[in-house]
This record gives sequence, C-alpha cells and structure tokens, in this order.
Amino acid sequence: CAFAEFALPPELRERHAAGMKRFQTTGETRIQGRRIELTGMRRDGSRFPLELVVGRVGESQPAIFAGYIRDITERHAAEALLKSERETYRNLVNSVDGVVWELDVASMRFTFVSPQAERLFGYPVSRWMDEPDFWASHIHLEDRDRSVAYCQERTQALADHSFEYRFLTADDRVVWVRDLVTVVAKDGQAEKLQGVMVDVTPLKMAEGVLRGANEELEIRVASRTKALSDANRSLQDEIKKREALE
Repeated sequence: CAFAEFALPPELRERHAAGMKRFQTTGETRIQGRRIELTGMRRDGSRFPLELVVGRVGESQPAIFAGYIRDITERHAAEALLKSERETYRNLVNSVDGVVWELDVASMRFTFVSPQAERLFGYPVSRWMDEPDFWASHIHLEDRDRSVAYCQERTQALADHSFEYRFLTADDRVVWVRDLVTVVAKDGQAEKLQGVMVDVTPLKMAEGVLRGANEELEIRVASRTKALSDANRSLQDEIKKREALE
C-alpha cells in the first residue's frame, strides 16, 4: 500500500504488508481497538513516532474497520521532558541528608517517604506508608504528646513550623530529629504536610557536652569565688586583730 511505501521505514514494511493482507482476507486485525506506536519516515528519510488506532465499525459483514494515524512527536518530547524532570527531582530528594516526606492531612497517612528513612531509622518505607500512627507511635514517650499536639496546633493554624523530638529506631537507638514542616492549604484548610526530618543527634550530643562543660566551669568559678571570698575575709579579720593590738 502507498502508506507502507511512504510512511514506514523499510524494516517495518514487510510486517505491515502481511498484516494488511491478513485483514483483507479474513477481516482480522491484531490491533483492533488498540493504540500502538510505530516509527514513521518522512520524505527526507528522518524518523518520527506515529500512533495507529484501528477499530471495527458496527457489526456489518464483511467487517468494516476505521482507523487513524497521527504524529506524536510533541507527546514524546513532553514525556521525555517529564521523565527528565522526575529524574532530576528524584536525584535532588535522594541527595538530601534527611527524610523527605509528604502526608495527607485528611487520612493522616504518608503519601511519600524518601529512601533515607530506612537508612536513618531502620524501618522500611512501606511501614511509614501503611500504618497511620507509625510516626507518632515511634516518637519517644517523653516527647510524644508535646510533639503531636504542637504539630496539630500549627497545622490547624496553617502555619509552617519546625520542632525537635526523639525518635526510636528499629535497632532500639534514640535519634534526635529536627522536623521542618510546610503546610499546604486548599480553600482555607490544611490539605497536606510536606517536610524534611534531619538527624541532629550529633548536635544534641555536642550541646550536652558544652552544657556539661559550662556547668562544671560555673561550679569551679563559684568554688574559687568562695575560696577567694573566704581568704579575703580571713585577711580582713587578721588586719583588724593587728590593729586592735596596736
């Protein structure tokens, strides 16, 4: 057929001709009602993607089929761009040294949790996604009520927020987390939360060491101040005694 000679590359023409012959003989087509992609060839020899759709018209005998072919170059370009953007986003998320997450407020379920969650906390991502109370139930008991209440209050106020709490890992460690939360609203209601959980345990440990050092320094200063005050008082008493003797 003229279409095969003009629009299809040479390597596809034989298969197309066989399909057309079968259709003309039996009325059967393997692509009935389907969308299939082909490679077309322009007059200048350049290749481009085509979409072919064939369907039967009515129930008449012999069977009548109708179809169309369209150039889908722009769709392929858009799909390639979308794929590239998704890959860029995935690489960006995976480069963050923390857990990137998204949560649906209505169901209180995570809709996205980055792979770093398993590296930092030891739990598979599926548990975060499947268990509605997973996050709250793994916050350290001493921090749980405060953290949940604060997050709920800020969410209802449509206010972005950050807070720190201790999180229990799969191997029974305690990790200090700083959670940076963005509230996404629709029609004046919180629709979803997006955020990043960052492990700040080393910072907390450093703060503890610094706090201990400051406390020790304060004790030493107080002790030396008292010793100096006592020595000064003793000296003043000695001076008074000498003056009395004179």
